[in-house]
Amino acid sequence: MIMHTKNSIINEETIVIPNRFNLNIFISGIYNDRNAIEKAINEVLYLNENVPVNVKNKVILIEDAIQEEYKYMPEEFKNILRNSLAHGDKQGSSGAIADLIANNINNGVNSRNLTGVLSKINNILLETIFEKYTENYDDAVGMINKIINLVQEIDAEYLTPMYEEVISMLDLDSLSDNKGRNKLRLNFENYISENFDKDIYLETMAEYFNLSAKYISSKFKEITGVNFTDYLKSYRINAAKEMLRNTQYKINEISERVGYNNVNVFIRHFKSMEGITPKTYREIN
Repeated sequence: MIMHTKNSIINEETIVIPNRFNLNIFISGIYNDRNAIEKAINEVLYLNENVPVNVKNKVILIEDAIQEEYKYMPEEFKNILRNSLAHGDKQGSSGAIADLIANNINNGVNSRNLTGVLSKINNILLETIFEKYTENYDDAVGMINKIINLVQEIDAEYLTPMYEEVISMLDLDSLSDNKGRNKLRLNFENYISENFDKDIYLETMAEYFNLSAKYISSKFKEITGVNFTDYLKSYRINAAKEMLRNTQYKINEISERVGYNNVNVFIRHFKSMEGITPKTYREIN
């Protein structure tokens, strides 16, 4: 008897041994999907609990049958989506995403590659919303996280309406280059003022904003005029100067309070910026 499933073929044949069945399981390499293998194994385990089964052959992945998996992501898509969002074209933005998803589905993209395509869409959306529609950013992150969490549980046809919902929430009245730049600067400054005393890096700030470190690095320098590391160092040293003038904390305590794990690094950074050590600075101020 041959039993067909979506990703596996089970060949069950009766042999001479009374009340026993031999079971051969073959996974065609064309699917090359771990879920298929797990499904086949679960089927064997299920049978073994209900009827006498003898596994004659192990699961076999036929590598020669593997075909290149379809993943459609045109180079121009990023510019199309960014430009349509930047100009407040909600219909064009939603249409670009819908076309991309439909082209992948129609050409048989597998779940793993579809997840990769959606990840690229999410990155472009979040970067543009963060830059142009800052007031809507938190809500957009919430919706996109919902898409990420549901992508394995819902039919692909429902993805497009969810992205349409993300885009529909954008406030076109907030579209202004100067207004957007001021909001970005405020976001960056607030993050550092609230976290400078912790062990933070460019990567931790990027993770906080759900954006790539490369994007944050470029945008931070564009908006503030300096790179993240120099800005953070300057902020910490200025905070230390205030503590040196107005508190009785020891040098190593101040070092810790402004985010330095190593007091020697703190002293070196302080001297490189002020030309004197923290101790000398306190004495003359």
